[in-house]
Amino acid sequence: MSAAYLHKPELLQRYLQLDQGGKIQAEYVWIDGDGGLRCKTTTVNKTVKDIGDLRIWDFDGSSTNQAPGHDSDVYLRPAAIFKDPFRGGDNILVLAETYNNDGTPNKTNYRHHAKKIMEQVTEIEPWFGLEQEYTLFDVDDKPYQWPKGGFPGPQGPYYCGVGTLFRSSSPNYVPSRLLPFNGTPPRIPYCPCPVFTEFDSLGCEILTFYRYRDWQGLCA
Repeated sequence: MSAAYLHKPELLQRYLQLDQGGKIQAEYVWIDGDGGLRCKTTTVNKTVKDIGDLRIWDFDGSSTNQAPGHDSDVYLRPAAIFKDPFRGGDNILVLAETYNNDGTPNKTNYRHHAKKIMEQVTEIEPWFGLEQEYTLFDVDDKPYQWPKGGFPGPQGPYYCGVGTLFRSSSPNYVPSRLLPFNGTPPRIPYCPCPVFTEFDSLGCEILTFYRYRDWQGLCA
């Protein structure tokens, strides 16, 4: 990747430190028609305490494979709030459910159906534990910090290691995490949590990972 496209924190920092005048930024995050993530940001006039402080927003679903072009309005209903680890302060990430303009859940709104199922077993209080794994690649399509022109040594020192392999990346990424976890990238088992604590957090967690990956000039 060209150095021109690498993250330059010193340039971003001057804007993150600007006084927001009591307003906050709320970045809505949702699943698109292909299972990927989309997001856009709105300005809110005061600190948000719960999802009731947020408005229902809309977007052009024909651009995200969620609606036809002649009837493209899709609505974002806030479902969960998390602190924004990038903008900081009182700024937030908002996980949103998607609904068609007739009020029915959009085809990618699996959370709506999962919630209906979980409401039938509230007395059981189901908990879930997930393990997320990923591989970081350098811009040459080789695994991150893979020896150039060769291969790493046999397995042994890498598992739960304390060396330099992820010393430049993991500590910067871990503080932005949204869930209690046991481990360190690239293999992270999440602590068991109630179902929507787990799933909602994971949705925004993927967004933070994508952004962090791009800032580091890596692929995944």
